[in-house]
Amino acid sequence: MMLNTYIIHLKKSTARYEYITNLLYRYDFLNVEYIDAVDGRLMDDFSIRKQFNYTKSYHRYGRTLNKGEIGCALSHRKCYERIILSQNEYALVLEDDISIMRELRVLIDLRPQIDLIMNTPKPTICFLSGDYWFWEGREGITSVFSAVGAYAYLINKAAARKILEQDKTYTVADDWDYVKVLKVRYFAIKPYIFDANLKMDLLSTDVKQDQWGVNKKGMSLIFLLLHFYFQFVKFILYKCHHFESKVRVIDNKAVYDKE
Repeated sequence: MMLNTYIIHLKKSTARYEYITNLLYRYDFLNVEYIDAVDGRLMDDFSIRKQFNYTKSYHRYGRTLNKGEIGCALSHRKCYERIILSQNEYALVLEDDISIMRELRVLIDLRPQIDLIMNTPKPTICFLSGDYWFWEGREGITSVFSAVGAYAYLINKAAARKILEQDKTYTVADDWDYVKVLKVRYFAIKPYIFDANLKMDLLSTDVKQDQWGVNKKGMSLIFLLLHFYFQFVKFILYKCHHFESKVRVIDNKAVYDKE
């Protein structure tokens, strides 16, 4: 069975298109559709405010998100809109600067298990990249508390609808802590499959997120408490060795994170 795959990509980025096409061409089970990314750098303030809530965003992060972060978030929302309109219950979302860290056909081997968790009315996301905090240590599909990064993940229609309930977004693309509050279930494939390729010159990013974290002094009380809760649980899971640390790919060489 084909797997609907949405790749976030700026049409003008020909180098990235060539890269991602060459990377994925031999995987004939992927039904690829390119989603024209939102280049936040080209948006004026009026256009942004029609789709993005600056006030809520400031309460969430204690700072003003930059246009790269906003464009990235809006690009992922375009994928969710396509998923809702599609015939399939779930799809794979990829950014166009990924690296494949293990044989991608593992998705075929795990397809029955993936179908089981994704073909459901319960909002569900399954991460295919690293940097996630997991509850269980088994390989295959594991239950996850939260994650970092939006390079590669499966998302079902129920989760896409849940995220799009807000007419205007106010979070970064990979604010999975916030999405979890919406009662979205998290899983991940362990070991993970994808990573972001960070320093290939031809992939100097066009729709990069540039996430600078949060400014606690500017956050509203409810979001500050939420932040401390998630940080506490992540710390405990990390100390229990329940953190899947990804490999950084720099100049086509793998560099493992140190715990």
